[in-house]
Parts: sequence; C-alpha cells; structure tokens
Amino acid sequence: MQHEKKNSTNRRLQKATAICLLFAMLLTLWTVSASAAQQTDGFVGKTGRAVESMLRSMTTEEKITQMLMIAPRYYDGVGVTQLNEQLRDLFSRYTFGGVILFAQNSVNAEQTLRLTDSLQKANAKSGKPQMLVSIDQEGGYVSRLATGTQLTGNMALGAIGERSAARRTGVIIGEELAALGINVDFAPVVDVNNNPANPVIGTRSFSDDPAVVSALGTAFIEGLHSHVISA
Repeated sequence: MQHEKKNSTNRRLQKATAICLLFAMLLTLWTVSASAAQQTDGFVGKTGRAVESMLRSMTTEEKITQMLMIAPRYYDGVGVTQLNEQLRDLFSRYTFGGVILFAQNSVNAEQTLRLTDSLQKANAKSGKPQMLVSIDQEGGYVSRLATGTQLTGNMALGAIGERSAARRTGVIIGEELAALGINVDFAPVVDVNNNPANPVIGTRSFSDDPAVVSALGTAFIEGLHSHVISA
C-alpha cells in the first residue's frame, strides 16, 4: 500500500512538473514572439515615417521620375558604355527611380563597374536615394554581361531537379552583379513552359510542372538575395 502511495505521489509530481515546464515554454514563446512583433512594428513604423517625410519633401515631378526606370541603351545609335556630358546632366537633373542595363552597356567588368558608379554619382547630385540598377542576367542565352561566369539556362536546371543547383546559380549571379554595382536582377523566369510553340519562353523556363518551377525559382531567388540582389 505504501509503495502504491509513493508511486501515486511521484506520478502527481511528474505531472505537475510537466505542466510547469509546458507553461514555462509557452510563456517563453509568447515573450519572444511579442518582442519580435514589437521590434518589427518599431522598424516598420520608423521606416514608414521616413518614407512619409521623404514624400512630403518631393515635388510632383520628383515623384513621377521616381517611378521611372529608363534604359540608357543607345545614344545617337551607339551603345552607351560610359556617361557623356548630356547623359550625366540628365541623371543629375532628374531623380529617376532606376535604370536597366543591356548587353550594349557592358564591354568588360571594369567598364561596367565604372558605368554603374558614374550613374549613382550623377544621381547623388539630385540628393535622392540610390537608384535601382537592374539587368536581365538569367543564365543561358539571356545573359547581358560581356564577362563573368557562363551559366546554364533554367531548363537544364529543371532537368537536374535539385534546389541546391538552382540556389547556387543564383548565388554566383548575385555575387557577380553585386561586384558590378547592380542591385536588381529581372530573373529568374518563372513562366511555366506549358506551350511548346511559345517562341519567347522555351529553355528559359525551369519546367512544364508548376511545382518544379516554384521550387527552383524560389531557390534561385534565395541565391540572389544572399548577395542583397532584388529579384
């Protein structure tokens, strides 16, 4: 009888201990979540106030030009590889939100970096934030840079079917773009290749399976984000 009472007491103690541990765990999780939410709200609030303040200081013209991403692809029929006086004045006078570069803008790594640097310096004279400097660097046959790693297209990544390969591709492209002063990549293509007659998508798509496109596209973007490249 005494042995049974002892076992019963032990079971009650174990049950009480388990309940206390569970309560402590839930309390810890709630505290961490509340703290994270507070920090997030504080960040969003601070950022929101900064944006509102910036908008109030901008003219209507500045707000309009901030929504424009222009393509300085050619000047007088010649590919733009450096800013001439007219283009430098244009970017200094107007607060464009960004630019998009093409193959005509890239001869080699040093020249491309000088071009992106001169674009940002010209824009800085307007007193507004840095521009978005973008490009279509997908790998495969849509590769705008004249130099850098030559990577396979998305269809080959789809054939491999491994997220790690897609992410690694994004990491390599992201690293090279960041080194050249480019901060936005209009890649990867996430179209589902459900129309074999489509003359535009083709090998630029990972697959005709939406699930594969989603998984590999996400992995590719994660790779770009690892070098703070927007996709």
